[in-house]
Amino acid sequence: MWRRYYRHYGHLVRSLRQHGHSDYVVFEVIIGDPATIVQLNPIVCAVFVLDFLASIDYVSRAMLRATQIESLIAFGLATLYLSRALWFAYTGLSLASFVLKHLRIVHFTPLDTTTLAVLISILVGPFTYLQSRTLVCIDVYYWVIAGALQIPPYANETVLACVVYSATVALAPAGYPSSLPTEGVGGC
Repeated sequence: MWRRYYRHYGHLVRSLRQHGHSDYVVFEVIIGDPATIVQLNPIVCAVFVLDFLASIDYVSRAMLRATQIESLIAFGLATLYLSRALWFAYTGLSLASFVLKHLRIVHFTPLDTTTLAVLISILVGPFTYLQSRTLVCIDVYYWVIAGALQIPPYANETVLACVVYSATVALAPAGYPSSLPTEGVGGC
């Protein structure tokens, strides 16, 4: 962490003292929490995504529990378990950031990963419930579960359904209000 994050602050302070800027008299360097750097690291995201996908059977069960709100305890536990899908949102955010920086297309305001974590963790259960009650989502999941793979009639295959679900969670940061373009389409 020191090598990739904190050690650069000394160089920044020296450069500001040496070169400065004529319009500004005082510079204030604020050292913050490097959690965002860790959370948006593609390797860290990939490991947590693989961990999520490794337990696909339990994810499928949690998705089913989140669609049945008769027992609020089961719904709450399913929401808590599905909050691990947050790493898909971080992965989607990391990939979108990479693509937008590479293509130099649009300016976006930075997204607070802590706020995103809280929102995804709280809303993943109701989001799952909403998907189970929306006809378009029901049709997509039915096609993915029943028609996409050739499986025996006595078996259920939920891997593709979990992939669709994970993709929708990965797109969640796009719906976050501060992720809207700030200056429109243009150069960097």
